[in-house]
Amino acid sequence: MVVNSRQIFLAMEERDPHAIRVAEALVSKFSPPFLDIQYSTHPSDIPGESQGKSANVAWAAKAVEKKYLGRASFQDVLVTVMDSDTHLLGTYYSLIQKRHLALRRQSDLAAATLYTAPIVFDRNAHLVPRLVRAADLGWSCAGLACYKLPEDYHGIAFPTSVYTLPLSFVSSIGGWDTGPGAIGEDMHMMLKCYFATNGHLNIESIASPASMSDITSGSTGLSGWFSNHKARYVQGLRHMWGCLDAGYALQHWCQMESASPDGNTVHKLNNDDVKSGSSLGVGKVDVRGSKVRFVWFRNAVLFLRLFEAHIFPLHLLCILVASNSYSAHLSSSKTSPYIEIILQVTAYVRTASFVLMAVCLFTAYASFYKVCVQMRQWEMRKAGLHEFTFDFSKRERWILGSILDILSLTLASTLFGTLPLFQAALSHFWSDRLIYRVSGKPSKSHSS
Repeated sequence: MVVNSRQIFLAMEERDPHAIRVAEALVSKFSPPFLDIQYSTHPSDIPGESQGKSANVAWAAKAVEKKYLGRASFQDVLVTVMDSDTHLLGTYYSLIQKRHLALRRQSDLAAATLYTAPIVFDRNAHLVPRLVRAADLGWSCAGLACYKLPEDYHGIAFPTSVYTLPLSFVSSIGGWDTGPGAIGEDMHMMLKCYFATNGHLNIESIASPASMSDITSGSTGLSGWFSNHKARYVQGLRHMWGCLDAGYALQHWCQMESASPDGNTVHKLNNDDVKSGSSLGVGKVDVRGSKVRFVWFRNAVLFLRLFEAHIFPLHLLCILVASNSYSAHLSSSKTSPYIEIILQVTAYVRTASFVLMAVCLFTAYASFYKVCVQMRQWEMRKAGLHEFTFDFSKRERWILGSILDILSLTLASTLFGTLPLFQAALSHFWSDRLIYRVSGKPSKSHSS
């Protein structure tokens, strides 16, 4: 897939006073290598919408669909969603093209496939506080743990910030949702696609990690240290606000149970955000080529993944607090000896789990991270972008800093995962809306 076959759509927000100026500057500077670069400005006053990435992407997707109205070539278009700080290697597109063409030759699943890639924070990790770095290390590992092998037909992989879908598929399900329940845009869209195909969505993990930046407040000194942690907590709260997707999945699973048993019809989505009909005239997605034979088993895997993402972090903290408190007040003379044995065994299991996780981070993940950095350096030099090759965060496996990062992972996960999840779950008793704040990322000024 050559560069000049790619079209860029910049999804800008109308409420940003600099949006149009920035978009036009980017179009002017970077348009020559690409087939086309356009931008859209998402209005902030659309009734019923909740401001955020999903609503912005939905607006940009309408512009993409409008461009292909009346053109049969839309069947060949793949839409990639990515954040503004994301760096994708050329292998991401070439691997997707190769796999997509193979699916078109072998079955009808190409039109119902979601491509996703793991992420790695290898840009400015050395410039942010240790707990922020450790939290993003855990975030990267969580995405990598969902990596799906091609022959694992019943596997589930949630996209993290970056994913690709056929335009025809996007149009057939009504595009991206824009209500408050869609704040977890990437996971929400994957769930929407999953239930739209009655559990037969084909998910392909692409072995080309997306490079991301750690969140930063841009401040320095002690105030910068505090503001960086505050910014990461706000980002974590936004991520965990997406636990609304657990309810979304449960609702549509209940509707799915009464759907056609052959799994070949598209599940009817009743979400208020879904706009009826396809502007491109796309009908139901054909999933007869699906190799998923036990949808009930795949549903179980799906809800296990949702449990890991939105229930387990808080559940684990509750277990630790309760078991330690109980053990401290345990009277051996009044308690069954089996209770004490069970508490000891589970404590050993938790310790062993942490040790095994640390071993994995020091070995497999360290090698993964090193390869990611080397590949990005090589590709940037090949593209002649030598002035950007300093933009890397290298990790040495056995230095003190790396060891402390891993040891602080538990604390970082609690501060930026468990506590935001608790706040989000408690807040949902009163409201499902969250004021969307864009995460601060490092920026540079380069002469044109």
